[in-house]
Amino acid sequence: MRLLLSLALVHLGALIIVALVPGYALLRLWLAALIVLSAAWHLAVQGWRRLPGSIMEVMRSDAGDWELVLATGEVLPARLLASSFIGQHLVILNFALGHWRRLSLPLATDSLEAEVMRQLRAQLRAGRWGENNRG
Repeated sequence: MRLLLSLALVHLGALIIVALVPGYALLRLWLAALIVLSAAWHLAVQGWRRLPGSIMEVMRSDAGDWELVLATGEVLPARLLASSFIGQHLVILNFALGHWRRLSLPLATDSLEAEVMRQLRAQLRAGRWGENNRG
């Protein structure tokens, strides 16, 4: 729920800024349209997880291999990237699928049970789940 609220507030703030900035009306209209499209995309993919490319489940084997389950039911092998973000109230897991494709999974504090989130943050900070470290 926090993630949905954050996404909505950021996009709403961007719309307000575009409305307040002086300039050509047509340019502001185009910028507003892009912001609305961005909001719709991010809310559908990461907030409500409704699009086919949305991550529904993340699994890690004992061997350290990651698998992502997408909204289509497709299970894909993935590699956790070192560019993942670990904060107190937000964790963003960045995954590589093959050479070029990347997917991110933002996790707000209310996304997981408190103890599971704490353990995840601790493991990520310790570097035990990064792309160059499999254990």
